[in-house]
Amino acid sequence: MAKSPAFQFYVKDWLSDPQLKMASHSTKGIWVDMLCYMWDAPERGELVGTEEQIIRLLGAKEGDFRLFCDEAKTLAFCYFSVTDSLLVTVRNRRMFREEKERENNRIRQGRFRSKRQSNEKVTAPSPSPSPKRKKKKEKVVVSDEEWIKTLEDNPIYKGIEVRILHGKMLVWCENNGKKPTRRRFVNWLNREDKPLGKGIDKPTTPKGKPTQRCQKCEGMFYHLLRVRDMNLCPECAERVE
Repeated sequence: MAKSPAFQFYVKDWLSDPQLKMASHSTKGIWVDMLCYMWDAPERGELVGTEEQIIRLLGAKEGDFRLFCDEAKTLAFCYFSVTDSLLVTVRNRRMFREEKERENNRIRQGRFRSKRQSNEKVTAPSPSPSPKRKKKKEKVVVSDEEWIKTLEDNPIYKGIEVRILHGKMLVWCENNGKKPTRRRFVNWLNREDKPLGKGIDKPTTPKGKPTQRCQKCEGMFYHLLRVRDMNLCPECAERVE
C-alpha cells in the first residue's frame, strides 16, 4: 500500500502543549525534523539508531542533539529511551498509535474478505424457486353462426331481423374501412328501433317510380337507410348526404 504524501500537523497541540513550550528553540526545530523523518520511516512514528546515526540524519550539531535528548527525558513531550547498546528510540505517540490502528484495520478487513471468499466457494447458491405459472383459462370459441343464433334467441332482440342487420353492418364496415367486430354489431343492435306490435311488419312498396338516387352505385330507391344518425344507400351502404 502506497504511503500518504502528507500527515496531519496539529497546530493547536503544537502551540498549547506546555511541555513542548518549555523546550528550547533548537529542540523544537530538531523535533519538527524528526516528525518528518518518522512519517517516512519503516516503522511510522518511530526513529531508532545510535546518536551518531540520528545526528547524521538530522544534520544537527552534537551539542544541540544532546540538549534535545536531555529535554526529551525531562519534559516527556515524546517517547525517548536509550538501550544498553546505546540505541536511541524516539517516538511520536500519536503518529505511532494511529499507524498501528490503520494496520490492525487492514488486517481485519483482509480476514473478512478471505472468509467471505471461502464461504462463497464452499456454500453453493440456493436455487431460486421457479415462479408458478398461472394456468390460462381455455377460451371457448363460438362461431359466428352460433353467436348470431344466440342473439336471435335473446328476448331483448325479439322482433329485430338480426341476420339482415348483421349483413348491413358487414357491408358498412367494408366500405368505411372498419372492423366488423362483435362489440360493434351489439352496439348496432342496441341502437336499432324495435317494430311496433307483434312480429315484424313487412315494408310496403310505395307506388310509382323511386325518387332517390345514389351517386356511387347510381341505384334508385324510395327511402334511405337510417343508421346511427346517418343516411345510407340500401344497395351499397354508402353514406348519402
